[in-house]
Amino acid sequence: ITAFICWISTQWTSPAEIQPPTDDGHACISCHKSIVENHLLTAHYRSSAPADGTTIRGSFRSGHNHYVYNDKMEVVMEKKNGGYFQTALFNGSLYESEAFDIVIGWRKGQTYLYWDNNRLFQLPISWYAPADAWCNSPGFPTNMRYLNKVAPGNGMVCHSTSASLGTSC
Repeated sequence: ITAFICWISTQWTSPAEIQPPTDDGHACISCHKSIVENHLLTAHYRSSAPADGTTIRGSFRSGHNHYVYNDKMEVVMEKKNGGYFQTALFNGSLYESEAFDIVIGWRKGQTYLYWDNNRLFQLPISWYAPADAWCNSPGFPTNMRYLNKVAPGNGMVCHSTSASLGTSC
């Protein structure tokens, strides 16, 4: 079942294990039609997804794609090389750049995760819906970018509808 994830493990070990639902619940619909149809309309269904131009709600337009920490450090949200990136600049020079790999959240905001080998990390900049603006990710320092915050598997339990661990229920 891809639209309704069954958790066998609380930790992902590889980016290859995350797959978007390919059937939008068709495997479940023969027995659970009304449940599947209603679920596809919920924010919970949208609460996790591979990051792309249709799932990332924040703006990448010039003038709307920056988050400034201080006069020396900022993060720019960029679309480049066919992907979406958070690029940290220090004194206007490239410091580090990481791809948006996974989107978490929908209604009130979104935070973003990236893979580094087999480890999942949270990006420092999130999108806050009420302000329709980029913001500092929850739990991150307010005066500097930080790109090493591990995203634990158990934090994904509430945001795992669109993930597949290669198992079935």
